[in-house]
Amino acid sequence: MAQSPPAVPVRIRVHHAVSQEPPSHRLRVGVSQIGPTAHLRVVRPRGAPHVRTGAGIHIEDAHLAGECLGASLPLDPFPQLDSHDLVIGPALDGGYCLLGMRRMVPELFQSIEWGSDTVLQSTIDQAVSAGLTVEVLKPLHDIDTPEDIPIWNSVSSRFISIIMPTLNEEKNLPGTLERVGEIRDSEVIVVDGGSSDGTVHIAEDWGAKVITAEAGRGGQMDAGADMASGDILLFLHADTLLPIDYSTWIRKAFDDPLVVAGAFKWKVEPAGLFLKWIELTVDWRNRLFHLPYGDQAIFVRASLFRQVGGFEGAPLMEDLDLIRRLKNLGRIKYIKESVITSARRYEALGPFRATMSNKATLLRYYLKVPHQRLEKSYYKFFR
Repeated sequence: MAQSPPAVPVRIRVHHAVSQEPPSHRLRVGVSQIGPTAHLRVVRPRGAPHVRTGAGIHIEDAHLAGECLGASLPLDPFPQLDSHDLVIGPALDGGYCLLGMRRMVPELFQSIEWGSDTVLQSTIDQAVSAGLTVEVLKPLHDIDTPEDIPIWNSVSSRFISIIMPTLNEEKNLPGTLERVGEIRDSEVIVVDGGSSDGTVHIAEDWGAKVITAEAGRGGQMDAGADMASGDILLFLHADTLLPIDYSTWIRKAFDDPLVVAGAFKWKVEPAGLFLKWIELTVDWRNRLFHLPYGDQAIFVRASLFRQVGGFEGAPLMEDLDLIRRLKNLGRIKYIKESVITSARRYEALGPFRATMSNKATLLRYYLKVPHQRLEKSYYKFFR
């Protein structure tokens, strides 16, 4: 940043990023409000090296205080700090947007002509004069003025929060989390409804954030959404495997500003001839009516999810109810890449009986039978 640091209220939070090798050293920065009372959120794991942002805020240590709202900074200074005293991320205006130090060096911020295009070079010169070894990262656009806001908008709204409701899912959860993988700009929130098996332990070991809520899929997913930092919410059942490149497909879908939500093609395994036919009818339903169900990994813009009231705590048919409300706001994107859902419920009852139960529940939903009655009859049938 080339401009002199403004006097604005600052909110500092520390984020334990989702990683298989905690603690992660990913820094996240986000601006929650533009104007005289702007709030800059800076996120740094506990114990990570000193980092100074371009806004003139020096971060040393802080306690864990929740999640960051905002985009993940595409500069990671921490690996370079293993071999350099100073890591600097240049801005295209002649300043810098990030400064990482193994130790605090106040001289780097003295006698700088803030607001000029010499800030970066002056800082590097002073670092060299102080005997520091310097690593320069790739340059990025900086957000200094209102005119820069379109740049911010173009790269934000891409952080994905993956929300998984669970209840005794120790058999399915490892495979689902393995397929989720470690993607950039994402978090995984497992919302457990009171498992008595190893579900919570598996999720915590993997690196997911785990919270608890009263059992009930809609309420659990609402609780996860309340804790989510993402601009995109992806609701994933614990027995559903995402396609390998799911994050790319989701972000690409939202390149269209008219798209409010979406889901993937549905595939079930193992599948005999009857379930293959069910797959075909589900595909027709999505192509013709744009009505995906929850086991298709529904994703939605977080702002619009909250605007329509989320799942409203519905214990059953929460997915269809949400999609019907979202359709009033824009397009539902149907991605032809497949998720793979376990056939366990079909195997437990038999494909035909399970399908008839689903159709009966759907009919009662359209007849406006209360959610609680739907839930009671549905799960009584499946026991």
